[in-house]
Parts: sequence; C-alpha cells; structure tokens
Amino acid sequence: MMTHETTVDCVEFRDLITDYLEEALSPAMTLGVEQHRQTCESCEEFLSQIRLTTEALETMNGQRASEPLPQSLLSAFREWRESTARTTSKTSEARLQDLLRESKAVQRALVATTELYQSEDLGQLAVQEAARMGVEAPDCALKLAELAVAILESQPSSARKNRQRNRDMLAEALAVLGNCQKICSDFQGAAESFVRAEQALDLGTGDARHRARLLQIRAQYLADRGQLQEALMDLEDALSIYRAANERHNEGRTLIGKGRALGCSGYAEEAIPCIRRGLELIDERRDLRLVLVAKHNLVEYLSNCAHHADANALLTETRELHARLSNKVDLIRFKWLEGKVARDLDKMGHAEELLLQAKRYFVEQEIAYDAALVSLDLAMVYLKQARIVELKELAGEMVTIFSGLGVRRELLAAMAFFNKAKVIEQSASMGLLQELIEILEKARQRVAYQPQPGVSN
Repeated sequence: MMTHETTVDCVEFRDLITDYLEEALSPAMTLGVEQHRQTCESCEEFLSQIRLTTEALETMNGQRASEPLPQSLLSAFREWRESTARTTSKTSEARLQDLLRESKAVQRALVATTELYQSEDLGQLAVQEAARMGVEAPDCALKLAELAVAILESQPSSARKNRQRNRDMLAEALAVLGNCQKICSDFQGAAESFVRAEQALDLGTGDARHRARLLQIRAQYLADRGQLQEALMDLEDALSIYRAANERHNEGRTLIGKGRALGCSGYAEEAIPCIRRGLELIDERRDLRLVLVAKHNLVEYLSNCAHHADANALLTETRELHARLSNKVDLIRFKWLEGKVARDLDKMGHAEELLLQAKRYFVEQEIAYDAALVSLDLAMVYLKQARIVELKELAGEMVTIFSGLGVRRELLAAMAFFNKAKVIEQSASMGLLQELIEILEKARQRVAYQPQPGVSN
C-alpha cells in the first residue's frame, strides 16, 4: 500500500516530536516530519538538541525536586502533557516556579518544546528576577539568567513576528547573565555573554537605550576587572544616550555606577560628585534600593577622603534606609561602615564594638577578604589607642587570615606588620596599615571573589 505524506509545519513538528522519537506516529505523519526536517534547518537543529538532552538525562543519576528523575526526557514530556490542562492558566510567576523545580536539562527541554514556557513575558520575568537577585542570591540569579536566555532563544515561529524586539530582550538577558557570571567569579563566561549580547543587539531594533543598558552593566564588569578606562568609556557612551533621550532616572543611575567604578578603583574623591549628581537625578519611587546603595557608598567615599562630618551627617539617612530594605548581610556591612566613621570621629569604644561584630560575621561566613579588611580597620582602632597587646593578637590572627587567602604579596605585608607591631611607632604603623588596606582592596578585585549584597554592587 502506498503511504501518503502529510505536510507538517514548525509548530506541528514540535508538537509531534515526542511521538516521532518514540516511533509512535503513523507512516504518513512520519514522512511528513522527516520531509520537514530536510527543508527546515531550525527544526533539524531543534531535534538534535532534544536528542542530546535526552541522552544527557538518561545518564543522570540525580533527583528531581520532589521525585526521582524520569528515566528519559520523553517521560518528562508525557508528564507535562498530562498536566497541561492545569497549567495553561497559570501566571508567568507560577510557570517560572514550575520550571525552577526541575533539573536544568528538563528545564531546557520544556522551554525548547512547549509554547507554555516560551512566552516573552516569562523570559522578561526571569531577567528581572535575575537582576534583582544578583547580589542577594548569586547562584539562584545565575540559574534564572540562564533560563531567561534559553526562553528568549526558543521563541516559536508564531512569537517571532517582531524578531528584532526579541533580539533586544535577548541582549538584556545576556547582559544580566554576564553580570551574574561576574558575581559568581566566572569572568570568562561573563566576557562571552557580553559579546553575545552585542551580537544580539546588532540584530535588534536599533533603539540606543538597549545599548546603553548593556554598556552600563558591562562597565561594572570592566571596573571589577581593573579595566577602569574601558569602563568609563562605556559609561560615558551610556550617559550620552540617556541624555539625548532625556531619561533623567537612567542618567542618574549611570552616574551612580560611574561613581562606584571610580570609588572601587581608588578614586574616591572623583566618585563623590558623580554619586551626588546621580542622587539628584534618579526617581526614588522607582528604585529605593538604588538610593540605599548610592548613599552607603557615598558615606564610605566621604569617610575615605577624610570628610568625616559629611559622612556622619549622611549616616542617619543611610541607617533608616538599611532598616527598611536590608537583609542581614547588608546590615553587617553597615555596621562595618558605622565602625569606620566612629573610629574617624574618635569614638573608639563604639567603633571597636561595631568592627568586632562585623569581623566575627565574616570569619564565621568564611568571607576571607572582608575578614582581613575589617581586621585592618580594627587594627587602626587599637593603634590609635596604643593598645599593643590587642594589636599583637590581632596581627597574629591576620597572618592566619592572609595565609588562607593564598596571596603571597598580602601575606608578606601582614608578616611585615606583625614584626613592626613589636615596636610600635604610631606614624609608621599607621602608614603601613593604610598600605595594607590599599593592597588588599586591589587584591580583592584581582582574584575570584563573590561580592556580597547591595552595597558592593
């Protein structure tokens, strides 16, 4: 009997893929699918991806969130189809939560094969959540960003009426992914994501504001990698775009980013006017968290530049914002900042109490660089009071901390401090402590380091 071929389009191809792989289609449908494969490069690539993912799943021994991982990806598809009637009315937030319960391989397979998980709204939500969680929960943010990219790369043909807009959205997702990779110390991955983001923008709508957003995010990566001049060039380009578009809030946001880049690179005096002007431009109702970050960093830079009265005056406003918005780590970092300001105002008892709290937390959490930095600030307190016994004890602890960092230059500097602590000469020792602080701040930017919430990003 002659078998007649059935015509299959891209949407039908994706709906039929499970039965095709299980050889459960009629001969006519099978011929239709195979004919479509020969003429559609996108669907052939899609089929290859499904086969690779299936093979990966079949070799996995892990567990799904609440039950054993299916024997194959096809089983997961079957389960999804059975629940479609229950899930099609779910909001984007609920669908995103459903995806996050699955293993990475199952996530990608569902995104690649089912329109329910391919909506632009779902992709945008994943991007927004990844950006929001970047410094609060870096690992989760990274997974969300990866998922957002997968969603936006898997738009079905029916959703590609505006492919250029999709490319703009994909570029932002890739930029956020690059930022998450940077926070998680995957600098090579971050660099690749920023390149891919630029390539996506080249196929986008041409709206300069999307490019400004990419430049703004990439600049922080460049600054953290010690490439300050390249970062400043990106930020100036972004500022020009926002000014031309009369977007005051985004201009202010970019100026705050420029101040942060300058401050982290040791140019605190130049950072101060950038952050102040940025605070004048932004709309606090749109991003109160940004106000907190800006004011916290401004207090720090004012303190570093010996503008102690100004730093103390701004401290109250910053404390109120922290009380409203901050998590535990933010509050610990604010205690650290308050301790430095109190020390500079010669309130040594209060400074010691705050700095010891911060030091204990960083030691307990094994955040070595910050434990070392807060120890140096505490050493300043002891040195100002000529408390030689406490200073020697702290110096001994610092040697252990520096040794754990595995950075030879910093270890030698700590040893030098330990030796000098035997004979205290206040002016010389103050200079040495300041040198140690500067060296360690630079080292923290060089090595693989995971920034903590809010104030550091």
